[in-house]
Amino acid sequence: MFYGAGIICYKLDNGEYKFLLVNKSYSESFRNCLVGKNFDPEYLNLFELYMFYKYDFKDIYMSFFDKKDITEQEILYIERIKKKNEIILSKESLMSYITLHKYNDNIWDIPKGHVTFFDGSNEETALREFEEETRISRKNILIDENFHCRFINRNYPDDDYKIKYYIAKYIGPDTEDVNKSSDEIMYSKWMSIYEIRNISINHNQKSLIESIFNELL
Repeated sequence: MFYGAGIICYKLDNGEYKFLLVNKSYSESFRNCLVGKNFDPEYLNLFELYMFYKYDFKDIYMSFFDKKDITEQEILYIERIKKKNEIILSKESLMSYITLHKYNDNIWDIPKGHVTFFDGSNEETALREFEEETRISRKNILIDENFHCRFINRNYPDDDYKIKYYIAKYIGPDTEDVNKSSDEIMYSKWMSIYEIRNISINHNQKSLIESIFNELL
């Protein structure tokens, strides 16, 4: 079973393959931590690390989810999350991550999202999320049948959360504007493989894009 689906979209730009990535307002690790999922602290950006270091977890949770009040059940839920991550979120651990921070503050991601009951299929989930996150119409991309779908775990090899990726070719106009923001996405950008090798992005995703690039050659 797959809990998420996404689209790796590529195009040939003046003889160079480029891939469309989205720049998220918050890192996936940050969001995963707040909802009690496994997360990789190395992929928290400096702002997020400082937030955990300076503020109480409950205050961060309430601010992120825009809550003015909180129920007793939510308080217990937050305490369970804090207990689960008490070593990672300790002052000592956070300061070590801040000191050794090696990623830039741009949090890049492949357009993807959760499968919902209303989608009907994994492909529909991928197309819907692609449109929502990039603001590019599905009419401007074509699922490339030359590629098999790829499946990766979100963060860790033993993580049950699997994502199904479709590979698509961009067939829209060269003038398509990808710098459109949303609540979750700051902007999108077409990137060469050389740029992708040097940005902050989940290592599983980076390896996946690299393998697709090699197959395109």
